[in-house]
Amino acid sequence: MGNLGVIFAQLKKLRNDINRKMRGLVGKDMVTESWLCMEVLSLLPSEFWGISISWTEEWFSLECGSEPSTCV
Repeated sequence: MGNLGVIFAQLKKLRNDINRKMRGLVGKDMVTESWLCMEVLSLLPSEFWGISISWTEEWFSLECGSEPSTCV
């Protein structure tokens, strides 16, 4: 597996391409930053991240920063 920064950059480029095309077709973005982060996390085995997440409203956030480690 490559550098996570490179992978996230590629995913963001793909997201931007999809959203640009969808804005032309339906007038709105379809792939959000939150969805992108959750899709990436869903591919990881839960023992790496699932047990460390507190699912309380105060703690849980889907906002992602520029670093992949800031997701969730």
